[in-house]
Amino acid sequence: MLMQAVDDLYTIEDLERLRLVEEYELDRGVLVPVSQGKPVHGRVVGQIFGELFVFLKTRPDLGCLYAADTGFILERQPDTLRGADVAFVRHDRLVGVSEDEWMEGSPDLAVEVLSGGDRPGQVKKKVRQYLASGSRLVWVLEPRRQRIHIYRPDGIVQVLRGGDTLDGDNVLPGFRLAVADVFR
Repeated sequence: MLMQAVDDLYTIEDLERLRLVEEYELDRGVLVPVSQGKPVHGRVVGQIFGELFVFLKTRPDLGCLYAADTGFILERQPDTLRGADVAFVRHDRLVGVSEDEWMEGSPDLAVEVLSGGDRPGQVKKKVRQYLASGSRLVWVLEPRRQRIHIYRPDGIVQVLRGGDTLDGDNVLPGFRLAVADVFR
């Protein structure tokens, strides 16, 4: 693991120059290691991505879906670069955006799937960062307990369980999925 001096803050450009982008996120200039998920993590990420992908094939006008911890610049000076397990961005926000550059701002929907190495405090901080920089909806999927936490900018948190239905709210209108199907 790369050691960071207490007073050293990294920039996104530092991450690129040092080729650390695949291994770290940035939280206000501080390196945050990105851990590899276990099979349950990959399966649940694949399941939610697949469901969203199929839905968006019928509604391509809505926007674009991203996977594999695509990076979003949530803040500058000091830099915060975060990658959601799955992210969705509305079409109107993609006009003029280069696919070869980091996207400025949060995704409209950020999806995080908890894995064994995730600390609850770090995940909640990441959720707050997404919402503070413009996310309209954040889903945190908890495979072990088969629950989905839904966070919105108004501060209301909703928890869904097996018999409930997840919906896309005003971010992905018309999207509906049984919570049990996410974790099957």
